[in-house]
Amino acid sequence: MDLIELKQGVRVTGIVPGGPIEAAAVERSGGAAVNLVYRSEAGGLDQRPATSASAGRFEAPGGGEMSFNGGAELGQDEHRPFLGW
Repeated sequence: MDLIELKQGVRVTGIVPGGPIEAAAVERSGGAAVNLVYRSEAGGLDQRPATSASAGRFEAPGGGEMSFNGGAELGQDEHRPFLGW
């Protein structure tokens, strides 16, 4: 997997031991590194750096293509921009 494929909402294995994570935010630090904020299967948030060298270990759960759930697990209000009402 290329580091450029790591985007918000993507589920991926190989980031942490113990199962897949969902990328909550990806902050690019040039072309070879990102700061990844992720949600574990247990629901906790954490962060870690990832480099293009480490991205070779990342893959989609089940070995298929990377999946994006579109935030279906979150409530609708968590995706709505704040409009002041």
